[in-house]
Amino acid sequence: MLALGLVLNTLGIGLFCWLIFVLAVYALPFFVAVTVGMLAFRDGAGVFGALLIGIVSGALTLAAGQLTLTVSRSSTLRVAIATVFAVPAAIAGYQVVFALSQRGAFAGLARGLRLRRCALHRRHGMGAFDRFREDPPVGLGRSGGEYTSTSSYRRHARAMRLRRHQVQQARTETRLNERGARLSER
Repeated sequence: MLALGLVLNTLGIGLFCWLIFVLAVYALPFFVAVTVGMLAFRDGAGVFGALLIGIVSGALTLAAGQLTLTVSRSSTLRVAIATVFAVPAAIAGYQVVFALSQRGAFAGLARGLRLRRCALHRRHGMGAFDRFREDPPVGLGRSGGEYTSTSSYRRHARAMRLRRHQVQQARTETRLNERGARLSER
């Protein structure tokens, strides 16, 4: 029984840590949802109304960020948006690791783990940055559904660049052939 308890406890803690890392990208939408929900409750929307308003505002924040990230062509804007989502994720990751280290360790050991906490919260932030950058909403394209993901858009864009290059090469060859024909006529 003791061995089973230790194994299940370890699996449970590992699952909890994995879940925190995976959900770190949603730190900003969650913060927006809680803040807007609390404001709505304070202003008299009631419990159900505040919950509904909070969920909608969090979902809109996430959707607006992903839509803007997917549609924008400027890499500076993309990095700025991903950073806005990654900074709260890094702060949330740091706070979780800080709380867990204070809870399960001695104070001296927890002070010794500060460097590890910094590395972990940096990993939370960069993981959220990468995950947010790579998980665009499906079905966005120039005509609102042309592409199923950003990778298919990138493949299409690469194919179009290759096609433009081939057309330019053909035009250049045609011009050179015409010039050669004109020179041979003289």
